[in-house]
Amino acid sequence: MNEFKLEVKCTNDDDFNLERSISYSCGISFDVEKDEIFSAQSFGCFDEPIREYYAICPLCGRINKIRESKIPKDIKEEIDYYCDEETLLYKKNDLISKLMYFNMISPPIKRNGKIRARIK
Repeated sequence: MNEFKLEVKCTNDDDFNLERSISYSCGISFDVEKDEIFSAQSFGCFDEPIREYYAICPLCGRINKIRESKIPKDIKEEIDYYCDEETLLYKKNDLISKLMYFNMISPPIKRNGKIRARIK
């Protein structure tokens, strides 16, 4: 069985039509498999549908665009089918992206004792 892997670079690309919460990019290159690539549909200037492919950086959480020409047609069909079934997938991934970014920039928390909740 032929496994699909694609190298993606975390960069500040401005040609992504969907709104992203994270503007920071760490600049690393990372490999993604087909189950780590997602698609989302947006609309252009004249209301023409535009399908965009993306992956989430495992270090900083940035959503990075993947050029459609880099993905084989059969894999694009699988990705599109999965992503069309899950209507809020892009919004979920955007929230995951924010969480990953905040975990990256936040210092580790030291816990010196038990956390006690008051019950009234």
